[in-house]
Amino acid sequence: KKTGPKADKVDRLLSTPLPALLVARKRRVPTPYLPRDRTCGHALLCALDAFARSGAGPQKKDAIMAAAERTGISTVSLYEKSGPMRYDGWACVGGNLTTGDPPLVAKVNPGMRFTLSTASGPGHDAGRDVAAALHAHAHNRGWCSCANPPPR
Repeated sequence: KKTGPKADKVDRLLSTPLPALLVARKRRVPTPYLPRDRTCGHALLCALDAFARSGAGPQKKDAIMAAAERTGISTVSLYEKSGPMRYDGWACVGGNLTTGDPPLVAKVNPGMRFTLSTASGPGHDAGRDVAAALHAHAHNRGWCSCANPPPR
């Protein structure tokens, strides 16, 4: 963002930069999906990262949404239905997070459980790597209040 009040620009310049993995991901053509800061997708990936680092296996939707809500990363509630179609924060999992090559989130059956993807290849980042970078960024900016911060 290049416009806005001078105070916002100064804050942006003095804040910690994005992790290198996220910068490289944004510069690719075609650009793979990366959730914007302080969105529901950002909070969900950070919650899945916290689960993965604690050694927990795949989680159900309710547990992931509750953990993402507790982080405080998203500026709106994940449970709030918004927009003309009345979508909640989980809608990005059925779309952007589980599609792509490879997807950031993988659905594991039985029981409709979800986990971060671990597959990666040339020009592709695993969901675990992207989520860890987003989670570290959220902690550096003071947005995440989870009890399981990523290593710095």
